[in-house]
Amino acid sequence: MVKSTLMDKYLPDYDFNEVHTIIIKQPVEKVYPLLKSQDFSSEKIIKALFKIRGLPVSNFTLSGLVEQMNFTWLAEQENKELLIAYWGNVKPEFIVNAETFRQDKSTYNRKIIWNFLLESLTNTSCRVTTETRIKHYTAKAKIIFSIYWFFIRPFSGLIRILMLQNLKRRAEGIKV
Repeated sequence: MVKSTLMDKYLPDYDFNEVHTIIIKQPVEKVYPLLKSQDFSSEKIIKALFKIRGLPVSNFTLSGLVEQMNFTWLAEQENKELLIAYWGNVKPEFIVNAETFRQDKSTYNRKIIWNFLLESLTNTSCRVTTETRIKHYTAKAKIIFSIYWFFIRPFSGLIRILMLQNLKRRAEGIKV
């Protein structure tokens, strides 16, 4: 598997992470633009899980998540990797710029980054991996989050798996 250069650049040291992968029978050049515009509104389970957590369910795309949840487009390598992130103490706060995010280790208790990494396998297939990394800068924040993560991790993982499956169906033209 290709290693994420953006994840390692912006958050090489982390306390928690979650990784999911899927193989798609389409070239990277076709999958990448679909990823950026992907609409998850057809995924009823994702919508339900977002509603339970009190998260917005309108404009159900990666852009919508960025706009409505204070995530920030942190970095991008065309047809290879897309990275979004947030930092905060209690709730997500907008990141002024990527370099500040990378260097700042004291302003916020927590940093979270989430990527989609695409790796070409053949001329007609690619691997898409999504990883989430979480770093805490206080012991208290790490303890509180570890309790939260124990309960939320399976559902967080399910959301990412469903997003990848949705992307595969869309890229391969599979009707549900």
